[in-house]
Formats: sequence, structure tokens, C-alpha cells
Amino acid sequence: MSRSPEHISQLADDGKEFADAGPQAIAQRRLQAIADNSPRARQLQALQLMAQAGTQAMQLKAAYAMMNMPDRAPASETPARPGQTKHLRHEARQSPPVQLRPETVQLAISENLAAGTRIMVANPAARDAGDIGTVIGPSTVKPYCMRVRFDNEPDTIYRVYFHEIVVVSTPEQQDGNEDQLLNAMILGAIAAAEAIPEQLGAVMETDKTPENDGELAVPPEQQLARCRAACANLSAEETATYLYTTYFFGPLNRYLRDRVAPAPEILELISVTHALLMRAFAGTAGEKLVPRFRMELKAEWIGAKGVGDELSFPAFTSTHPDLESVNGMWPDIQSGAFGEIGKLALLVFEGKSKELNPQQKYFPNENEMILPPGMKATISQKYDIDWDEYNDDGEFVKKWVITVYHLTMTEAPDEFIPPLQFNEGGYVVISDD
Repeated sequence: MSRSPEHISQLADDGKEFADAGPQAIAQRRLQAIADNSPRARQLQALQLMAQAGTQAMQLKAAYAMMNMPDRAPASETPARPGQTKHLRHEARQSPPVQLRPETVQLAISENLAAGTRIMVANPAARDAGDIGTVIGPSTVKPYCMRVRFDNEPDTIYRVYFHEIVVVSTPEQQDGNEDQLLNAMILGAIAAAEAIPEQLGAVMETDKTPENDGELAVPPEQQLARCRAACANLSAEETATYLYTTYFFGPLNRYLRDRVAPAPEILELISVTHALLMRAFAGTAGEKLVPRFRMELKAEWIGAKGVGDELSFPAFTSTHPDLESVNGMWPDIQSGAFGEIGKLALLVFEGKSKELNPQQKYFPNENEMILPPGMKATISQKYDIDWDEYNDDGEFVKKWVITVYHLTMTEAPDEFIPPLQFNEGGYVVISDD
């Protein structure tokens, strides 16, 4: 590449910085010089000089924490090891400003990743999570960064922070199949989370579905063990999709919504799983939804939003491909198998979106379609449907009320599904009106 890494034009939203030698670089550097005179920039420069003068990494990290560094700012790290996600950014955010935690401090980077190392972006906050590239060398401008040429943008060289990545393979490991290395990475991360059942159980539910109730209940670590056994010969993306169909979808989606970091081993599994799921979506063409349905058992989060308002979905969204699957939930809803029920809502996704259809899954008979995180949809219709439940003796039991939201995705659909209603048997059907 003729582009110089010394001339940096901008920090992209997805976390990659790219080199650009051109007329705008001069103006950009002048603006940067002004920014460099800010109190915050002077603090950063002082910290870097301290590090270069031999100041301990613990002091450097504590100072960064005191400054309340933003999400995408570098923290002191060690070189990433194969299969290891860097979590120092999250530690810095959660540590009290002046508290030193030497037991969690890692030494400053002493050696850079070798040229030719294959890496994957694994920061769940990055838009380019799942992208894989090859390390060219260390950045000569920013500390804790490597220059990387990504497979999906081979004509551009980016800078990526160490805490954004996991190492897929070193140059010595590249004789094998890269997908096997990726699958070994996620299987290793699953095993690491499986080995801390107490912390895992604090964020992931036990499987208490009817076939696994009572003594047959499957705790989180056994669900992960089943996943490892079932996915040994699958692709990495298939393994990540299978893992999502266990109750691990809970901690994964909660982290995407709330950014509250669990134990490092669990956060590593979240990061790798998210990255591989995004790789799976990247290989899937967006198609018209025909449509997709989701029953919300606690829809209070929607609030009072109505027609014309927008709903955001920061996490992955599981949906049903047909109303038959939705109606199959009713016996469990009525019996209380799903636990406490709040406001019921039926989301009808229409329009165009990418989606995953798991072929290998924890619940083999479940008919599930997964929509990607970061979706936005506009409410095109909103109405209530209701049904009176009676017992076998003809006695009234309860009135069930569901608010139906028709949601228009990325592009307006060619044809909207007609309104829905309950039939006399208590099933949701397409209205004849």
C-alpha cells in the first residue's frame, strides 16, 4: 500500500482506523494539533510518556480509569493469545476511579503480534464484529494498535486496538483449516465458561422445559457440554448458532442491551459467539420476511408507543416463521411453564431483513428464525385481540388480551399481512374481515 499509517484521517464508527495520505490529511493534522492541546489530550500524552519511561502498567491503567476513558479508547493490555478476548476496557469502566487492583492488571504490551497473524474483531460494540484480517505490523502512530488488512476490504489498511480482537492463528498455525481453528476457538471458550458453573448459573437459566423438568433439569454447564459434544464437527458459525439456541441467548442478549460485563470467561464466550453469529449473518442475503412472529411475554418495555413510532432491537431476536408455532406456545403460557407473565404482545415483522435458520439446535423440534441485532422497525399497525378461556366444565377462567404490533423493517414490504384475531378455539389466526 502507498498509504502512510502516519496520516490518519478519521476514526471510523466501526472501530477501525484507516490510513489516508491526501490533501485532507494536512488539514486533519492541523485539527488534530488543536485537539492535542486539550487538557484531556495532554493527560493522555503524559501517561504515554510515563509508560515509555518505565512506569508500571498498573499505574497507567489506574490513571486511565481515573479519566473515565470512553469505550473505544485503548487501555494497557498484553498481546492477545489465540482464543483470548481482551477485557481491560470493561475493567477500567467498572473500577472505582482511584482504586488500584493489581490482581487484575496486565503488563503493558512488550511485543507486538507478528506480521501474518490472523485476527478477528470480537468487540460486541463494533459494527465490524466478525471481520477477519491479517496483521501487517504495529501502528507507528497509536499505541496498543496493529495495522490490519481485512479480507472483506483488502485495498484498505486499518488500525485496530488489541482489546477489539481475538487471535485466530499465528503464522506457525496457518497450515491447517481456518474454520477448524475458529471452531476450536469457540469450543475452547465454551469449555472455559462451562468450568465456572457458579458464575455461569448467575447469568444463564437452567433448562426446565417439560421434558427436562424436575430431576432431569439441565443446568447451564450441562447445556454448554451438550453444545460442545454436538458441535465438534460443525463450522464455527454453526456452533455459535447452536449455542444461541441454548439458554445462553440470555446472557448474550442482556450484554448487548445493557453492556454489564459478567465474569471474564463468560464475556469472552459472549464476544466470540457474537462475532461468529455476525459472520453467519454476513454470509446471508437479506430477504423479504414472509412475515415473522414473536410473542412477547413481558412487553412493558414497548411502553405507550403507537403507529408511526420506532422500536429498536439492540440484541438478537428469535422469531417464529408461522402462527402455528406461536399457537404452540399457548399451553405453556396457560399452564405457567414460562413463569410470570406480564403484558402480552405479538410482534409481526414485515419487510426485508437477514435471518438465520438454525439447522443444528439445542431444542431440535423448535421452529426458530433469528434476526440480527441493531434492527429498527416502525409500527405500522397496533390493535388488541382477546379471547375468553373456559375450563372443561364451561366455567370462565380468564380473559386473554394481546396487543398486536405490525412492524415494518428495513424496506416496506410488497404486501402487508392482514389483521390477526383469536378464533373460537383460542388460536391466533388471520382475520377474515
